[in-house]
Amino acid sequence: MALEVISAKLLQEQISLVKALVTSYKNKFNSAKIAGPKFGKIGDEILMSVKIDANHYKDFLRLLLENNISILFTKHTPANTKDIIAEYQEKKKEAEVRQRMLEIDSKPSENEKRINADKSITISDVENMVRQGNYEEIFRISRSIACQPAVMEKAQHSLAEAVRNAIDDLVVEGITNKELADGSIKKLIQIATDKKLRVARDVSFMKEAGLSAIDIAANFNETVYHLIDIANNNSLHHSVTIAAVIKLSGLIFEDEELFADEIEISLRKISVRWLNIAYDVAFPDLSDEEKEKFNKFVDFINSKR
Repeated sequence: MALEVISAKLLQEQISLVKALVTSYKNKFNSAKIAGPKFGKIGDEILMSVKIDANHYKDFLRLLLENNISILFTKHTPANTKDIIAEYQEKKKEAEVRQRMLEIDSKPSENEKRINADKSITISDVENMVRQGNYEEIFRISRSIACQPAVMEKAQHSLAEAVRNAIDDLVVEGITNKELADGSIKKLIQIATDKKLRVARDVSFMKEAGLSAIDIAANFNETVYHLIDIANNNSLHHSVTIAAVIKLSGLIFEDEELFADEIEISLRKISVRWLNIAYDVAFPDLSDEEKEKFNKFVDFINSKR
């Protein structure tokens, strides 16, 4: 299958963002064929090109637009690109106008305004919220009797995708920017403990959000302390709790001097009793190496107390 070419002009700080977007998209859509991205420099401008199959071209192009990537037109640019960009900009403009109108009209009560707003929500609005990862609003719409039945049904069927997009966006944000990592971890933990998702039976996404928070926490020395809080959080799925301990164990025993502060905090805060309860549940799914790391950590904590 021939690949379509997307060209763009980037700021220096957007290079890592584009790389992360491509990686995230590949993980999300296994069927997507993507080559690149490739980067070049002409004067002070950074140029980027990425190739993607026609089936995913429109979706990935909109993803770049949503992340404020400036698209360039070359002789290799597909003919429908202008139409795709125009459609995206029109929908964005409509959403902005709708939002401003809702803010201006302050006469009705808050409840009346919400009902009126819900009546005007369209399937296109739902699709936009899904792309933005606004799963909390999607969940609310899926249960709002003020919405049109087709809109409610669309929201109900789109909740999982909205959660997935929220997780992917937070992972991209946290992994690529150390300054944003702390906030990304906290938001992922909110998803991982969100009672609404339990009601919607999306426990798998709650687990994934927790595991993603662990990956970000372990990515920077400055955020490793989050692993301790995750390990102590009994609102999380047991597998997430144990995964945090295993990750923390691997880091600490690789360099005890570097993580001396984390060791001290663990000795003060870690609840071994809670860890053992979680471990009994997660035990069947753990590898021998993971069991060894968990037991080494717990034995170490017990020996130091």
